[in-house]
Amino acid sequence: MDSMVFIEQTPARRNTSCIKLKHLTYILFSAFLWRIHENKDVLMSSTVEPIADCPADAAKRLGISRSKIYQEVNAGRIRALKAGGRTLITRAEQQAWLDRLAGAGSV
Repeated sequence: MDSMVFIEQTPARRNTSCIKLKHLTYILFSAFLWRIHENKDVLMSSTVEPIADCPADAAKRLGISRSKIYQEVNAGRIRALKAGGRTLITRAEQQAWLDRLAGAGSV
């Protein structure tokens, strides 16, 4: 055992740049969470805009009655799609119907 040499270890230096980076990361993340908290009403109310409507909603958008929508569908002037038991009218079809009305001068 006399031949073993013990090396005195120096105290470990704290890496201050690592501590500063962790502190900065914490601050930035806290600010990010606060911003989400402040805008939660906007984030929660954000909805995906539908690309098709049921006949009742299409009628509201077009400013006509629901029965008029069905008359136009039955006459072939508005194309409706079926998804299971649901009837849907695409927004593009609604716009095309309006464009045809404006072109025919019957507005």
